[in-house]
Amino acid sequence: MAIRRAPQSGDIETERAAACSAGRSRRIARPQRPLRPQRLIVPPFLISSVVASSLSAACNLTSDEIAEPIDLSYDAGLMAAPVTLGEFEQIVLLAILRLKDAAYAVTLRAEIEACTNRTTSPGALYTTLDRLEEKGLVTSRYGDPTPQRGGRAKRFFTVTAKGVDAVARAQRAYQRLLVGLKLPGVAHA
Repeated sequence: MAIRRAPQSGDIETERAAACSAGRSRRIARPQRPLRPQRLIVPPFLISSVVASSLSAACNLTSDEIAEPIDLSYDAGLMAAPVTLGEFEQIVLLAILRLKDAAYAVTLRAEIEACTNRTTSPGALYTTLDRLEEKGLVTSRYGDPTPQRGGRAKRFFTVTAKGVDAVARAQRAYQRLLVGLKLPGVAHA
């Protein structure tokens, strides 16, 4: 008989093992480490004469100033890789952009179905909207409660500049992939 220890709070591997052994396949999210600024100090002896002359010319530095260690700090959050989007995330972002100020779950589902002939479950749409909001690609706000909705407020969505950039980048990639291809029923520039 195997003895299992009770999962302790914060012990992700133990929680995952307990969930699997109990026949449940629940996903346990790993905590994300916050991005922190990275710091690199370059000692003077590693700087070649070519780099030193470039630094002195570009930054108006004297040879004495270059002899000091150089701080090459950077913010890992600012230098993160661009956001990649899945197909459904692109569809949702494009639907929000099409609907402008009228983008809430009901109108988004109708727009997606009208444009793609694809029915979307509310759960899939809300999960995607929440994920896009976590990535900083959309923002949401609540409208005024209405009697038609039983006093509940609509949650409206707007695409951020980062979201527009991400969907534009993805669409440009698709356009490049289509160059030279002849697909039935597909036209491209």
